[in-house]
Amino acid sequence: MEFSGMELLYGGVLPAHRCHGRFSKLLAQAKRLRMPLRAVVKHANAGAIAAQLVKGGFLKRGASMRPDEDTFVWMP
Repeated sequence: MEFSGMELLYGGVLPAHRCHGRFSKLLAQAKRLRMPLRAVVKHANAGAIAAQLVKGGFLKRGASMRPDEDTFVWMP
């Protein structure tokens, strides 16, 4: 699949370090680049990342190339 933007690669955050705004800050910095962003989230993700992406303006674009993931895209 062709995508002319930035891919946000998955990175886990230990439970003790969650809810400190790190992911929100990462998204804000990436959006400042003013280029399309794409993120893939596994269905088994325990950190509610999919909901955070939607809250941050990302749109769900359906399943990924793997059946256990969803793709989210943000357009400036």
